[in-house]
Order: sequence, then structure tokens, then C-alpha cells
Amino acid sequence: MLKQFMAIKPKELAVTAALLAAVGGAGFWALKPANNDTTPFKLEQKQITVNVAGEVNKPGLYTLPFGARAQVAIRAAGGYSAKAEPSLVNPAAILEDGEQLRVPSKNALEPSSAGTSSASNAPTERINVNTASASELQNLPGVGPKMAAKLIAGRPYSSMNDLDKVKGIGPSMLKKLEPRVKF
Repeated sequence: MLKQFMAIKPKELAVTAALLAAVGGAGFWALKPANNDTTPFKLEQKQITVNVAGEVNKPGLYTLPFGARAQVAIRAAGGYSAKAEPSLVNPAAILEDGEQLRVPSKNALEPSSAGTSSASNAPTERINVNTASASELQNLPGVGPKMAAKLIAGRPYSSMNDLDKVKGIGPSMLKKLEPRVKF
């Protein structure tokens, strides 16, 4: 093969090189995208709509930028009301489209006095669902050994919305847990 290559005359070699360059160049231009925009591709930033409910000054639906955090939604809703318990809300939680952000009231921390003894009216300490042991979690209403194991397996949690995603926790259980848990 080397002998055949050496037998090619310089003029033929130049023509062959030019043809190869032309074919290679044509291939390159055929693969180049038609868009001459040299900026990197842009992600479409959509907006989300969330329902801010509970103890805020202006509850309702709010359209926010994609990736907005709970703090932004609470500000959009006029801030916490005087009855709000901000310690039960994670202001850093990232919101999703169609989500409800509920701000609980201070009296959500106080147990009902109807039909209870004065000993049970003592305020109960909230349990951190991210750090509590299985036995500590079982002190929560409706939480047994299996649910405690599910809660531990699903960590970390940043809001009641995260707890709602645990299989076996429904709206009524969330209502019971809300005044008893912290994140």
C-alpha cells in the first residue's frame, strides 16, 4: 500500500487532498445546526400557582416563580397574621405547582380542654420528626412501630406537605400531627 501511495504524483496528491478537504468541510457544515444563536440553551422558567391558607393576612391563590420558597408565598399573602405560629412553617421549603401551604395558628399548639383533666392540659413538647427515635415517634397520635419505621425511612422532612407524602398518613392524621411535630 505504501508503494502505491508513493506512486501518486504530487499533482494528483494535491487534488485528492483538496477533494477530501471539501468533502470533510461539507460534512461539517451539514452537521452544524441551523440556529446561529451562540448562547447556551435556555431552560424555560415556568411559574407555579400555590394556595396559601390558614393564618396569613390575605389567604388565596398566588402565582410565583418556579422554585419559590414558602417564605415568598407567605410574603405574597401579606405575611403572617397575629394568630399565626411561624415556628410550625419551614420558610425554606421549595413549593410545587398546585401545592397548598397552610400556616397554623398559635392555638393549634394548645390541646382542647373539652372533656380532659387538668393534667392533660399541660402543653406538650413538639417532636422533631427528623431526629426523633422510633420510640419517641410512637408518642405521636396514630403512630405505631410500623408508621415510626416509615417516618424514619422517609427523612428528611421540611414541612407538613412532606409528611403528607408518607404512605398511611392522610388528612385526618396530618391534622392530629400538625400541633405535635416540628422539623
